[in-house]
Amino acid sequence: MEAVPVPGPDGKQTLMKLEDWALQVARSLEKLTGRVDQLAHRNDTLNRENQRLGDTVARQQAELASALDRITRLEEKLGDCAATVSELERAFADIDQRFTNIAGGIAAATHPGRLTEDEYGHHDLAKRYVDFVQQQVMPLTLQSSSGAHLSPYEQARVVAEICLLLFADVEPEPAGLAEVLTRGQLGVDRRALTELCEQARLIRTEARQLGRSQRWVFHAPDDRFDAKRQQQFVGSAMGHEHELAVTLVVAPSYVVGDGDGDGNGNGNGTSIAPQQVFTVRRDAAGPSGLAPRV
Repeated sequence: MEAVPVPGPDGKQTLMKLEDWALQVARSLEKLTGRVDQLAHRNDTLNRENQRLGDTVARQQAELASALDRITRLEEKLGDCAATVSELERAFADIDQRFTNIAGGIAAATHPGRLTEDEYGHHDLAKRYVDFVQQQVMPLTLQSSSGAHLSPYEQARVVAEICLLLFADVEPEPAGLAEVLTRGQLGVDRRALTELCEQARLIRTEARQLGRSQRWVFHAPDDRFDAKRQQQFVGSAMGHEHELAVTLVVAPSYVVGDGDGDGNGNGNGTSIAPQQVFTVRRDAAGPSGLAPRV
């Protein structure tokens, strides 16, 4: 019987009957054929799964594109709605202020000396404004960066310029306050100045929201001191009204109601918070100029 050499596990060749060897080879081929069939079936399954995933991804991408398109259209409509709402809010605020002015005028004529709810709000706000100037603004003039102390008038001048920046028509900015303090050789705390501007904005915004025409009056009609509508700033000269002259409006008055009057809160408006002014004696030489430099 024929035999063929077959390598063994130890690498040495042994003789195996040809029939046995052929049978072993056939069994190995049968196993390989079965494994190839399994791999082919698995490959078909994976191809079908990949196709399903591809279809799902394509469908989801189309749905996402459609959703993004709807979102874009909704955002455009939302922008239009926001603009419409803002326009309506402005119109309502204008109507509300007109109504409040009319109601305030009727209440003032019908019940002289009686305050409306809004007027109480203005009085509360005026107190906060005065406290703000005294407790937040005035201390800035004491933070010298050079070691030197400003004179009372120099302090008043710095406070006047800061108040003008905080309560004039333009929005207050920390950079403007820093420039004033630097020019006066005073300490500059950027974070504190930012907070100062924010507090001033809140006061101004609340004043507008309370209704009725309101304004901050920075100018005096002349240099005559009026104790009914003005208060003397720290360091001012003392004396009887006729002996004093106003040389600087330090902090504006807060005036509520219609009419500009004489520019000092006189007329139809009511001065709720008086002006802070720096006064000198008329018989003494002193600084001049009623308005601070812008």
